[in-house]
Amino acid sequence: MSGPTRGRGGGPPALLTTTRDVMLTLLAAAAGCLDAVSFLGLGQVLVAAMTGNTVLLGIALGHADLHAALRSAVSIAGFVAGAMVGAAIVDRDARDSVWSPAVTGALALELAIIVVLALGWHFLEGQAGVAIDYRYPLIVGAGIAMGIQSAAAHRIGVPGVATTYVSGTLTSLAARLVGWLRTRRDAARGDQARKAGAPWLAPSVWIAYGAGALFAGATHLLWPSGAFLFVAREIRWPSAALLLPIGIIAVVTVIAVLVYRRSSATV
Repeated sequence: MSGPTRGRGGGPPALLTTTRDVMLTLLAAAAGCLDAVSFLGLGQVLVAAMTGNTVLLGIALGHADLHAALRSAVSIAGFVAGAMVGAAIVDRDARDSVWSPAVTGALALELAIIVVLALGWHFLEGQAGVAIDYRYPLIVGAGIAMGIQSAAAHRIGVPGVATTYVSGTLTSLAARLVGWLRTRRDAARGDQARKAGAPWLAPSVWIAYGAGALFAGATHLLWPSGAFLFVAREIRWPSAALLLPIGIIAVVTVIAVLVYRRSSATV
């Protein structure tokens, strides 16, 4: 039986690159959800989109709101720390692969952090007698998780596509649309197009990021009314909303182990 169809220019099988693009889209949904949950539940702070978080930091400083500024600064510090940890993990594997085992390992660590985050948030929120503002360690944990994911996506190396912010993704989408309308030469540049991801990847990442935020916002609005009766009543909103990124990252990690476990999946 023949193996998967090779890509243009002798690249990896199309199945591997398509699976990669789908999983990047799913990770964007997880990031959008976690960003929205943090904004709604941790004092209007972003943990994935550091461009927006820097704007929030500037606004807070301009308003002399030191507490809001500290939340944004803590988030930025957590994200940078997570990106450093993620880079240290993924850079151990120097192979030019579609999806290296080190990336899977980084995502597994991210998953563990978000699970701990959800459990901690569930048990800390509303507890009397907590000596410190529980939001700060949660912000740090969420920032670290998103920093790890950002480093993992950077290691995958699809140009112009990130899973924790969408400004660059939209820019890449616009540039590809203009290039297609002008020359329509993408088909003749098979290897370059493959490395840039499928044509649908950039818009899908943008939509998925927004859809994750939509899910978080909808559950925030509807959870108190009991609209989600299929979930245990004991689960409060923040932890319940985090079930989405937990589930997504778990699925992506399992798929990565099954699909990319062979070292032959190289570019």
